[in-house]
Amino acid sequence: MLATGGSRNAVAAGTEGELLAGSTVRASILKRPSPRFARVVILAATLALAGDTVYRTVARIGYLNREECILYRALPGMGFLIFEHLVETGLIALVGTFVAILLARQLHRFPRLFPARPIAAFLYGAALPLCSCAAVPLLYAMRGKRDERTTLAFILAAPLLSPHIIVLSFALLGTAYGVLRIAASFVLVMATAHLVPLVGKRRAGRSQPGAWADFPDVQGPACPGSCPPARGDVCRETLAVFRSIFPYLLIAGTLSIALDLLGPERWLEAGSLPGGGLGSALGGALVVLAGIPLYLCHGTEVLLLRPLVHHGMSLGSAVGFSLTSTGVCLTSLAMLGRFLGRRATIVLAGSVLFTALALGFAIDRLVAF
Repeated sequence: MLATGGSRNAVAAGTEGELLAGSTVRASILKRPSPRFARVVILAATLALAGDTVYRTVARIGYLNREECILYRALPGMGFLIFEHLVETGLIALVGTFVAILLARQLHRFPRLFPARPIAAFLYGAALPLCSCAAVPLLYAMRGKRDERTTLAFILAAPLLSPHIIVLSFALLGTAYGVLRIAASFVLVMATAHLVPLVGKRRAGRSQPGAWADFPDVQGPACPGSCPPARGDVCRETLAVFRSIFPYLLIAGTLSIALDLLGPERWLEAGSLPGGGLGSALGGALVVLAGIPLYLCHGTEVLLLRPLVHHGMSLGSAVGFSLTSTGVCLTSLAMLGRFLGRRATIVLAGSVLFTALALGFAIDRLVAF
């Protein structure tokens, strides 16, 4: 009996040891993944995101008609929201981080191919079809290699404008809206790109220009502009950066799901706003404010604005809503908080909001005059 009991204890101890060893291996894989594992994860994410993008493009499925999506019909309501705000957004962030790190390597080889001034960065960003979640990881690529103003101009311009958005704006909402949106996007990008570094330097008590050290939460040490190219595995570095921003994505995705359940776009479509409705100053300001947390990209905001403009929304409110709904969202703000730091992100969000409000008010006064 004693021998039997001893053997059972030995078996139990061995089983417990195997479980502990297995958990240790899994933890090490997550913290320090092998190059093969990292490549498989990046490849799978890229294929999944490419398939999702092709399907949405061919089937012409966007935010406003997502009930036509196969997954919307196959999954329960909460399951689809989890896929849209957590899984899909996570794929965009992961692949975006991978592309950003690849670009960081190329900055050392072909520095002249990348914008060196804020205005050039605005034009570069406006030519790329990127949403804010895909653009933010480029901060990691350009840290220390371009000054803050140039980098922020590129990151802000990319989701605000693209060839698709510009064509859609002129076609659906007219020449006045299209021209004013481009001009307002330029003003917002230049104002925010110059304000955020200025406030960061003053708060931090630093005076040297163009130093990412002003933002202490940026991943890795700041480079003076001539750092040697990194030699590590790109896929492993991608997973390391993504792991650092994943908690922020999780929090932002949860808040986005809660907001989606409230359905603020239905309030906008119904025009059920205080202060006189869509055409009033207060109603217009609330519309611009409502754009901050919404997850709109790739021209979806133009499709949403079309019926609203026909129901009395002013031109200034339409332009202001376009700026806030595409320039930032809850998820991109969470990611910016990781790369820029909390203080700089608050300044950036405030600048986007107040600049959009001011531009919307100015446009309405100009039209009335």
